[in-house]
Formats: sequence, structure tokens, C-alpha cells
Amino acid sequence: MSEKDLEAGLEQFSSVPFRASELREASYLIGREIDSVLVFELERTEAERDSYFTPTSGPYLFRPDTVPFFKVSSKGRVADSRSISRGELSALTLLWVLKQAQMGELLLMDEPDAFLSTVASERALNLIVNRANELKTPMAASSHSYLGLSKTPLKAQVLLTIGVDGESRLETPGDKGIWTALRVAPALGVLFVVEDRVAEALLQAILLETGYPYLSETRVVHVNGGADVLTAARYGRLGLPQVTIRAVNDGDLPGDAKSEPSLLEFPSPMSLGISPEATALKLVEELIDFEKSSREQLLRHLETTVGLDPHNRAQSCAEMLGLTVQEFVVRAWMMWFRSSTEGRAQLDMFGSVLSGVLPQRLTVDAASRGDS
Repeated sequence: MSEKDLEAGLEQFSSVPFRASELREASYLIGREIDSVLVFELERTEAERDSYFTPTSGPYLFRPDTVPFFKVSSKGRVADSRSISRGELSALTLLWVLKQAQMGELLLMDEPDAFLSTVASERALNLIVNRANELKTPMAASSHSYLGLSKTPLKAQVLLTIGVDGESRLETPGDKGIWTALRVAPALGVLFVVEDRVAEALLQAILLETGYPYLSETRVVHVNGGADVLTAARYGRLGLPQVTIRAVNDGDLPGDAKSEPSLLEFPSPMSLGISPEATALKLVEELIDFEKSSREQLLRHLETTVGLDPHNRAQSCAEMLGLTVQEFVVRAWMMWFRSSTEGRAQLDMFGSVLSGVLPQRLTVDAASRGDS
């Protein structure tokens, strides 16, 4: 539509103001106080209509022959559809469409959260659901954005996928599937804090081995020593609203650290307060199948390195085998978990503990329902 046609349309058609309730919704969705909104419903030319829409036999809720033009007043400043942001224009257009929804109609919306910010995307879906509930009408909205979906219950989502045969399928998404389909990383829900890089690699392997269900929104980070791990444990007690924080003792923190209620303990075969490296060194002496092809050489190397600091000794053994120290430690622990009754029992116990470590969004949902 040319500027000349637009000005002519604004003169020809009368405007419809947003009601007070609609202004509250606009302010909520856009995120700033909106004093007034005038809507001009301008007619598209036939050529413009056909270039945007494919004719169908059914009626449109979003009418292809009409385009809304908005004049917005906020804190004494007036703007219109030509000068407001694309996000604000998208928000106002969504509200204009929702005004026209009728009871009993099936409400289908294509990417209603397009161009919206993270907060506005979530609020848009809330408004759509509220409107559908008010009208007692079924509603479905498509989205390629994780912004709103991250706060939408999985039970309310359906995943449209394309198989290797090229056929489209509707699937029930899981925590991991929805993020894989969207090709983005999910919002961080759980943060595990450990002492060093070896503990970081080991905990990541343990999370995989136990099948921790929230792995896609979990991160493991290492800090600078045991004191920082204890600081992270104290943060875990605070119940921060954005993320669940759990510190994990890898075995060599001071004995009084175990009194910290939010501190988790690695599933260790020896309750001796020793590091993952020291534990790995003891395990490889007992696990006869560990690095079978190099076992004699490894045992001789263990004898010649007796007396070294366990971290340096594990590093030396790893280098002798052509491994990083992280790989050496993780291999030893994983073999113990998989090949011994004690190891499997310890891993299962730790898996039970992990089952109580929920992303903060689920912790908040459980609290709001009164779950124990």
C-alpha cells in the first residue's frame, strides 16, 4: 500500500479504540504503559491480497482483505504502525485478531509469537490460552521459537516432524526432543558445580550413565578448589528462581563439608575422602580387565610412581596409555560401575539422589501444586 493510499484510507475509514481491558492487555504484552490505541481497518487491493494469501473456501478470522493500522499513545507520545517496532506491531496485531474470535470457533494461529521478546512471547501464549478458555473454544498455535515454549507444559505441546521418508508426523515431545527439533539449547535449568576438570568430566559421564532426565538443560562447571564448591553449595540452599544449583563433593573436601545439606557426594567405592584420581588409581589395580593389552606395563608404571601426588600419578599413568587424565579417570570409574555389584549399587543410589534434583521450573510447579 503506497503512502498516498494509506493517507487516503486513514481519512476514509473511522477508527475503533481499544477498550480499557484491551489497553491493559496491550500494556501487559508490550511491557510498557499504553494510554490509547486506535485501529483503522484498511482495505487491501486485490493484487495485494493475492500476493499474501492463497484463496480458500472457508472464512478467515484474520481477514485477508483487511489490514489493521494502529495509532498508539504512550506517556504523551504518539506513534503509528510506520514507526513502532516490529515486535509492538506484532503484539497489537495479535490482540486485534483475538478481539475477533468467536465462541465455538476453532482458533488456529500461525506463529503468534513472531518478532516478540522472550517475556512478550510467553505473555502472548498466556493471552491466547486465556481467550480460548473465555470463549470455550479449541485453540492451536504453531511456533518455531523456544522463547514461549520453554514455559509451556510439554503435555500441551505437539511436535510436527518430518521423517526420513519425507512424511510429516505428529509426536508427543519429550524434554530432549523439543529442543532437538528447535535446534537450540534449552534454557539452563540445573547447574552442578565441582572442584576441577577431572570431576567435571566424571560427573558428566555419571549423569549420562544414570540417564538423568534433565541432561539437555543441565550444565556441569568446575571452579577453583573446594572452598568455591562449598560456596556454591550454600547458594544451592537459597533456591534461586532461575536455576537449581547443586555442588558435588568429589571426595577430598574437608570432613565438615558433609554437614552442608545441599552438597551431593560422588558414588565412591572407598569412603576414605580421596579424589577421583586417587580412586581411579586404586580401581585400576583391582579391575583386571582395565586396559588389558597394556596391563602389565600399567602395573609396572603404578609401582614406579608410588609416592607421587595422586593427581600427578594419574596424569603420568594416563600419558603412558596415550589418554588424557580425564579419560583415564572416567574409564576406570565406568568400568567399576558396569562390572561390579558394588559399583552398580553405588551408581543406582546416586541416580536416586539425582532424581530429586529438578530444574527450577519444575520445582516451582510442584510447590504451586502443593506436591511434597
